[in-house]
Amino acid sequence: NQPDFNVQAYSNQYILLQFARLVKIYRMLGNYTNSVIQTCVRDGIPAQRPLVLHYQNDPVAVNAKYQYMYGSDLLIAPVIQANVTSQKVYLPQGEWVFLWNTSTQTAGNKYITVPAPIGQPPVFYQKTSPYSATFNAVSKIPLVPPPPTTNQPSTKAP
Repeated sequence: NQPDFNVQAYSNQYILLQFARLVKIYRMLGNYTNSVIQTCVRDGIPAQRPLVLHYQNDPVAVNAKYQYMYGSDLLIAPVIQANVTSQKVYLPQGEWVFLWNTSTQTAGNKYITVPAPIGQPPVFYQKTSPYSATFNAVSKIPLVPPPPTTNQPSTKAP
């Protein structure tokens, strides 16, 4: 309600480019998202799911608080702290592929630490997913380079 005091998608070129990148990713995931929503409507299974929904016999998955499944093929571990550049992620049973570096493939039932720069949160997909080609295509979308840093104080209210 106060665009002069809050960052907007059009506030600067960097944010606008980040937003455009995210829109591109969203569109590329359209068929996967549609299948997730169809499952939600048909079976009542939510789109965003706790790990325990798929891995009921895994004690680590049962207690996972800061990771979730989006559908049955994507595991997401959002970065929730400032200045984090890597993150430890638990991968349950299965063969997992790191979305942002598809050469990082690993068997589950273990923790793995992965880079987590802004714009590339820890996301893994099931290697056997019928949407592997889509996820692989998403992985090729380049990061937006960060804006040059300046030491000038902000003129807007916090």
